[in-house]
Amino acid sequence: MPTSPPLAIRPLEPASIPAAARLLAASMRDNPLHQRVFAGEGTRLEPLLADAFIRLLRRQMRTGHVLAACEGDVLVGVAAMVPPGQCQPDLREKLAMLSILARGRALRHLPRIARWLRAWARHDPECAHWHLGPAAVDRARQGQGIGSRLMEAVCDRLDVSQGVGYLETDTPANVRLYRRGGFEVVAEEPVLGVPNWFMQRQPGVCSTPCPARTTPASTASSPTPGAAPQSAKRVIESAR
Repeated sequence: MPTSPPLAIRPLEPASIPAAARLLAASMRDNPLHQRVFAGEGTRLEPLLADAFIRLLRRQMRTGHVLAACEGDVLVGVAAMVPPGQCQPDLREKLAMLSILARGRALRHLPRIARWLRAWARHDPECAHWHLGPAAVDRARQGQGIGSRLMEAVCDRLDVSQGVGYLETDTPANVRLYRRGGFEVVAEEPVLGVPNWFMQRQPGVCSTPCPARTTPASTASSPTPGAAPQSAKRVIESAR
C-alpha cells in the first residue's frame, strides 16, 4: 500500500503564504471568538479570514518565524511566532486590516474586534516574550500528532533563544495541547462572553510567569494550575 511522505517541519516559503492563510481560515473559522465576532457572515467568513491571515503571515515572516508542517509538497499545518517587541501591529498594519474589512463588507464588526483586541492586549506580559499564533492543522488531519510536532518545533526555538513563550486561545483542546509543550495558564477571562485562556512557557525550566500589563481583577480569574514547563526533549517524549 502507498505510504504518505514523512512529516517535515520547515520554514514556510513565501509562495505558500496564500495556501497557509486558507488552511488557517478553514481550520479556525469555527473558533468561538470568530463565530462571536463575525456572526452572520456565513460563507463570507472563511475568505475574509484568509485575506487577513495573508497580511498577517507576511508581516510575521519579516519579523519572526512561520513554520510549515508538510508531507512532501502538501501543507498540513502552520504555526507562527514573533519575537519580543513585535506583538502589536503598527498603524500601517491596522489600516491594512481596516481595508480588508471594508472589501469584505464587514466593517460593522469593528467595535467587537476592537473590544476583543483590547482584552487580549491587557494580558500581554510586561517582560520580553515571543508571541505565538496563529497556529492550526488542516481540519482533515487533526488528531494525528501534527500539532504536537509543530509545538515541538516552536519549543525548540524558544529554548534556543532562551525566550518566554506567550499565547492566547479560546479553544479548550488547544489548552491541553499547549500544556504538553510546557505552557501554563496564567489567566482566564471571558472576551465578548467567550472563555479565553492566556498561557506562558518559560525556557527549558519552570520559573515565575511574567505579570500581565494590566489584568482587571473583576474579570480575570486566578491562574489555572497546569503542567510545569518542560524542556524540548520532554515535550517530544510527552507528544509521542
